[in-house]
Order: sequence, then structure tokens, then C-alpha cells
Amino acid sequence: MRVRKWLFLWLILGLSGLVNVAFAQSVRDAKVSYDKGQFEQTVKLCREVIKQDRENIEAHRYLVKALAKQNKLSDASAEYSTQLAKQPENAVLNFIVAYIYDLQGNTKRAMQGYEKALSVNPKLPFVNYNIGWIYGARKQADLAIESYKKEINNNPSNSDAYYNLGRLYLSKQKFDSAIETMRRMQEADPSDKRAGDIIGYAYNELGDEEKALAEWQKTIKIDPGDVEAGQFNVRGLVYDRKGFFNSAMKEFRKGISQNPNNARLHNNLGASYMHKVTAKTFGDKNDKWVKEALKEFQEALKINPKYADAYISIGDAYFKLGQNTNGIKAYEEYAKLQPNDVNGWILLGSSYKMIGQYDDAHKAFNRAIRTDPQNSDAYKGLGEVYYYQGLQDAALAQWQKSLSLNPNQPNLRERMEVGFKKGM
Repeated sequence: MRVRKWLFLWLILGLSGLVNVAFAQSVRDAKVSYDKGQFEQTVKLCREVIKQDRENIEAHRYLVKALAKQNKLSDASAEYSTQLAKQPENAVLNFIVAYIYDLQGNTKRAMQGYEKALSVNPKLPFVNYNIGWIYGARKQADLAIESYKKEINNNPSNSDAYYNLGRLYLSKQKFDSAIETMRRMQEADPSDKRAGDIIGYAYNELGDEEKALAEWQKTIKIDPGDVEAGQFNVRGLVYDRKGFFNSAMKEFRKGISQNPNNARLHNNLGASYMHKVTAKTFGDKNDKWVKEALKEFQEALKINPKYADAYISIGDAYFKLGQNTNGIKAYEEYAKLQPNDVNGWILLGSSYKMIGQYDDAHKAFNRAIRTDPQNSDAYKGLGEVYYYQGLQDAALAQWQKSLSLNPNQPNLRERMEVGFKKGM
């Protein structure tokens, strides 16, 4: 009798394992369908999984993502809100309702839902990842970093969490941490070339071009058709960093000859022209090179109108040519595409201030402050606007706020002491 009992349990567990494998395959198939733009098929596959496994968070996520692509997010909201009302302590449902708020742009309600989900199940996957994404969009890098680290601890197979953590370390110039994180990402998923991209950039910033080149070449082996990490682009970036601008431009041109519709290659070629102008003065040739750079930046935008960085490049080129109005228009386009980038608003505010459009500069710096209330440069810029408008008390208040956030600004302290005859 005991033998039969164990045999029965073995059969049940074996079948359960087969069912779990089948569900995993169905979710993978749903992801593939989603990536191919087959959203109806994605919805169908996810609903089949959820019928049998209501706690399968991946199936719920891709169901909502596919419904969003079909402009049915309001339907998803009604469906999941009804379920949550019946099961208010269900961690997965709290997460999915929060995720829907997130996709709708209501990050305040989303954060509340994510926190509720974590209070029910602190190890629920993807929750800390989404929280990190919100913090990242708010430019709260330290909070985003902590969230991504928690996600990796809970869900060590989440490649996107490693990638975004590595990118944040890179932006904060913590290059060793970026490399270490990306090595862990490579262990989790050796086929994801993004890890090598970040490691290459980190080594490049550390000045070790040979290691950077080696890492980027590895990514080419993973995906030989990837132009972003292609041989010409890689060599061009290395030459550009070393200051060999003519050699860099030759590499980018070779890449363009084979891939004329790659926006990044055109943008990088234009950037090398601009770097050459900055490095040396050649009189009339400077304007010629800036105009050549401008053509490449514009070509990048023709290929990809939403290539935000190209607008910054175009703005810089126009200002070099003394065409300030055109430069500001380019910066404005960047701000439209990247409204959560505080640096874009600061750049725009500084440009308005430079040409005496103080009201516009005031609006831009205020937008920068709303985007990132902890950014000292935003308050410093707003203070300068007030100063030029003759509003000295208002200027002083903004500069004091800037110093409270970043005391290491000796030039600003000196300016305040001389300009207002007041010590700090």
C-alpha cells in the first residue's frame, strides 16, 4: 500500500513538473508573439496560462502589455480592478493593477500599488524593477539603484534589472561597479550583448581602449548584424576618444557606406567633426566642419525622427555657427522627446538666458526643478535669471538653495559674496 502511495505521489509531482514546463513554454511563446507584434496571439496564450496558474506573474504582465498595444488598457484596468476588489491581499493582483497605473502615467498610484504588493510578498519578482524604473525616470538615481539591486536579489534572471543598474552606475561614473554588474548579467544570460556594450563603455571611460575594443568585439560575435557595435563604429569611437578625429571619421564613413540608414553612425560622424572643432582652431575651416557635422546630425534625424540626442547635437552646432534661434529650437525638440531629463531643461534655460529671453528661461529652470528637486544646477540657473532681471533677493534665495544641495561651488560662493556684499 505504501509503495502505491509513493508511486501516486511520484506521478502527481512528475505531471506537475510537465505542466510547469508547458506553462513556461507558453509564456516564452507569448513573449515571442509580443516581440513580433502579434498581440492577439499574445493575449490568447497568456489567458491560457492564467486559467491554470493564476499566480503566473509573467503571463499577467504580457497580457497587460499586449492589451495596452491594442489600446485596451482601460479594459485591462476594469478587469483587474474587479479581481483585486475580491482579493485585496493578493500580491500579484496588486502588482498588476499598479503596473496598469504605471502604463497610464499615474506613477503616484503605481508606487502605492507596488508598495502594497511588496508588503504582501517582499520577494515578488518585477516589483522592485518597476519601482526602479520610476525612480530612474525621476532622475533619483540612488533610489533607482537600490531598487534594481533588490530586484536582482529577488529575481536573479531579470536581465533588464542588471542592464539598468549598470547604466546607472555608468552615468554616475562608478565604472568598476558597472563592470561588476554586467559580468553578473553575462553569467545570468550569456546571449545578451547589452552587458558587453556597457562593459566596453566603462573601459572606454576609464581610458582602457584596448579592453573596450575587446568587449565590443565580443558583442559583435553574439550578434554579427548589430551595426551599433559593429567594427567600424567601435574603432571610430576608440579613435575619437584618443583624439584621432580624422581616423575616427574614416571608420564611421566606412560603416555608413555599408549601413547608410544607421542613425547612430551618422550622429557619431557628426560628433567627431564637432570634437575636432573643439580640440583645435583652424579659422574658416571650423565653420566648414560644423556645417559638415550639422549635415550628419540632420541625416540621423531623417532616418530616426525620435533620435533625441541628435537634437542636442544639432543645437550645439547651430550655436557654434551663431544661429542661436535655430539652436534653441533644436533644444526645445529634445525637451519634448525627453521631458524627464533635467539636463535638457537646464540646457534650454541656459540658452534662453544667454539671449535674454528671461521669461522663457524662468519657465525652463522651474520645469527642471519640478523634474528633479535635488538638482543644484537648476536652482543656480534660476538664480542667475533672477539676478539678470534685477531681483537680487530672489536670486540669493535660489543660490542658497543650490549651495545647500551642493556646497562644493566655490565660484558661486565668490559671486554671491562680491555681488551681494554678503558672506555665506
